[in-house]
Amino acid sequence: MSEHSPLGASGAARWLACPPSYGLIQRTGAEGSESEHAALGTAAHKLADMCLESGKDAWEYIGQTINGYEVGSDPQTQIEPDAVQVYLDYVRPLAEASEISASELRLGQKWKPHPLYGGTADFVSVRQDCIEIVDYKHGAGLRVDPFENAQLRYYAIGAFKELAQHLPDDAIVKMTIVQPRFSGFRGPETFVETVGELRVWSRDVMVPGMLAAEAFAELGYATPGAYPDAVDYQTGEHCRFCPAILDCPKQKADFAAMTQGDADKMTDAELDEMFPKIATVKMYMRAVEGRIQARLMEGVAFKEVKLVKKRAAGRTWKDGVEAELAAALGDDAYNKDLKSPPQIEKLSKKWKDFVAENAFLPESTGYNLALASDSAPAANPSADIATQFAHY
Repeated sequence: MSEHSPLGASGAARWLACPPSYGLIQRTGAEGSESEHAALGTAAHKLADMCLESGKDAWEYIGQTINGYEVGSDPQTQIEPDAVQVYLDYVRPLAEASEISASELRLGQKWKPHPLYGGTADFVSVRQDCIEIVDYKHGAGLRVDPFENAQLRYYAIGAFKELAQHLPDDAIVKMTIVQPRFSGFRGPETFVETVGELRVWSRDVMVPGMLAAEAFAELGYATPGAYPDAVDYQTGEHCRFCPAILDCPKQKADFAAMTQGDADKMTDAELDEMFPKIATVKMYMRAVEGRIQARLMEGVAFKEVKLVKKRAAGRTWKDGVEAELAAALGDDAYNKDLKSPPQIEKLSKKWKDFVAENAFLPESTGYNLALASDSAPAANPSADIATQFAHY
């Protein structure tokens, strides 16, 4: 069975909240290929597993290529070893203190409550009265909360069945997320419940949810169009990463509702009912933008919209400049980190000239959408790629 089951842990929050989404994804083929961000995350997980197996630290793999990604310091295109090391520093002491431990534990081998149950838990530690599941998140944009997290519980019940069925119902289950690239990261976060509570969740929530998702899917296959009603779908935060969001009848209905009527004339009750739809409609609109950008990246031309290069974040120093600045300015070269080019050039004309010679504006790291009338020049991804290859 594929490690990425359509009723697997990563989508559990979605298909538990919205069972019809599973069938919709299957019928529309919306699952698609792995995104660039997801592929980079997969490579980071592979590096972590290699380190645990070899006993090496992540930095020792700098310059090596794993799953098509080089280990290095570029957060957009490379596997950051410092982030992976934070995860390693958390799980290695657990492994030493464990009676049983496993990295990349395959689930569904001893216990399979549904044919599509399965997946891989990043790290599992079994101690005397405790089992802990540790999940590494490489994403930087959105914090993942471990509290009553369906993905972690899915992993936890499977890991319990594989390695720790000897633990009693009052034993502790720890579910930990390590997300070092998130800007607000202050350390691993853990949700705790008992084995008994986890078993009840599995029996009363997870397994019925899988059966409900399957039932909706079978209805849709047997009678195409049998449940196109938006009422069968549930929108919410789980829609954010739903691959079928643009095909969802509830999303379409909510979007249509937002464009109809006069908000100035709505009653308080109507405004109150409208507000929860705003967040999911924004997700729908971002998904539309994503589809447009994907088509433009493929070379399709549109009349009203174009790709433009993202603006670089700002000037940065050339290699070797820090030592020269530190020698000349001492502590004045630093705030907490080395001062930026704009901060240094304010010191005097001499340092302004120094910045002009020793700083540069990095290349754009991607593309944004803009109206065709925008003053920024249209970007040509194909030409940019050709230019990059010309350097080799």
